Amino acid sequence: MKIKLTPEMSYVIGLWKLRRIPEGIGISGNENLRTAFIKGVLNAKLTTPEKIIIDRMKVFFYHTAYRKYFQDILKEQEEKFKYHNDYSRAFLAGLYDSKGGISKDKKFLYIVDTDKHDEMTLLRLGFKVKLYKKQLNIAEKNNFLAYIGKYRKMDV
Repeated sequence: MKIKLTPEMSYVIGLWKLRRIPEGIGISGNENLRTAFIKGVLNAKLTTPEKIIIDRMKVFFYHTAYRKYFQDILKEQEEKFKYHNDYSRAFLAGLYDSKGGISKDKKFLYIVDTDKHDEMTLLRLGFKVKLYKKQLNIAEKNNFLAYIGKYRKMDV
């Protein structure tokens, strides 16, 4: 089976990166987040509704080939999402929907539990960001929100 990356799949990978669980391909989180994940999975045609398992705060499905593919995409994240296109927009929207927010003083956006690969991805796309411990701070909040807006599925 030849797997082809799509923007819909990129969104799911973004969600999955920061909220993944040990079981299959899945995430843990609140109801809105679980719903966004399910919609993303179904829109990307990764599985059928009857194969999705919901267990308290977790939602997941099993597919070995997709799990390996997702892991491979994340290993090459900086290369896969280096262009201004729907793939990078969707991936970053998934990251932001997963664990993003706005600072109390409303001066910047942030995404928690990130790494140097997320920082480099955003820097290569021209965003002013700074990784502090595991929190990625994004200075140009309006530009970033406009960039990912088409693919966001949640209000953070």
